[in-house]
Amino acid sequence: KTVLHLDDNEWYGGHQWATFSMSEFRHWVQQQDGQEIMRLTNEDALGRSREYAIDILPVPIMAAGPLVSLLVNSAIGRYLEFKAVDKLYFFTDNKLQPVPCSKSEVFKSKVISKKQKGQLMNFMKSVMDQGEDVKEGEDAQQDKQTPDYSQITFQDYLAERGISGDLQRFISYAIALDPGVECSAAEALRTMKEHLESVGKYGPTAFLFNMYGVAEVPQAFARVCAIYGGTYVLRRGIKTITTDEHGHVAGLVCTAGQ
Repeated sequence: KTVLHLDDNEWYGGHQWATFSMSEFRHWVQQQDGQEIMRLTNEDALGRSREYAIDILPVPIMAAGPLVSLLVNSAIGRYLEFKAVDKLYFFTDNKLQPVPCSKSEVFKSKVISKKQKGQLMNFMKSVMDQGEDVKEGEDAQQDKQTPDYSQITFQDYLAERGISGDLQRFISYAIALDPGVECSAAEALRTMKEHLESVGKYGPTAFLFNMYGVAEVPQAFARVCAIYGGTYVLRRGIKTITTDEHGHVAGLVCTAGQ
């Protein structure tokens, strides 16, 4: 069996994993009926179009996350080049503040008070100690001593632990990565654990970034697929799917009529 992948876009990975040169980006904006926000009287000031790699949706990758494991185990990672993100910042008190990524940086930080630093360290330790044991649904019901974290929001969970104010905002945005008001405690705790496990794995922060844009990831998968006989066709979408008398798929017609 072989794989035929049709994509009516001119690039790999759809919009989520798209990376454009400057000229491609400006063309994409026009296709979306958007207006360019950049106006230059001297176009030469931009330099060469191919010197840019503009991600439509930047995707920083967790160093200990499932995508990195997949890239390593499948050997697809050998087709990619990453750079560790050196520093994280979050906006508070009308200015950008660095996110501490180690125990020493936590205690040097001026973002939170000395009392809050102790609370933060204890809270992060409890998150790591829980590990994969964050229970929800039927698992929590069977364990009478463990609350069902899927039934409470992360904000309520923090409040129950006496974490509020600046420290709650810091944990929500800088460590739990803005889980949202309705996010369950179970989901946020899993994100926090993955974040904390990722810190220091390949660099000072938890994140990796593609050197040449996020589009390199789907392109790497496409290369490996082609090695094993798969076929990728860009600028071709599916127009019609044909079936036989038994209702089984018999073929398809692409947007080019083939």
